[in-house]
Amino acid sequence: MFLRRISFEFVVILFYSLPIVILTGSFLPDLFISLISVIFLFIVLIEKKRKYFFNKFSLFFFTYIIFLIISSIFSEFIYLSLEASLFYFRFYIFSLSVWFILDQR
Repeated sequence: MFLRRISFEFVVILFYSLPIVILTGSFLPDLFISLISVIFLFIVLIEKKRKYFFNKFSLFFFTYIIFLIISSIFSEFIYLSLEASLFYFRFYIFSLSVWFILDQR
């Protein structure tokens, strides 16, 4: 419980400092988004809160990601297309973590 509370507060601090960090370039915002997402996954998997992953939004987003990957595979330049579309799932996890933060506050 104590570790969860500390990690949640760290996620909230990272989340609220995200608009300021956007001014620095692309590395720090991507790092903050990745850290928020990883800590969110850690908290949710330990507490077994499945409501964030099994809903209509998740189904829609997974379908969209699968569509992008299949579209990239059938592209003329497979490597460049997959490089651009393969890691869009991080925005899905980030949006779930924002939902988690708003749900906890």
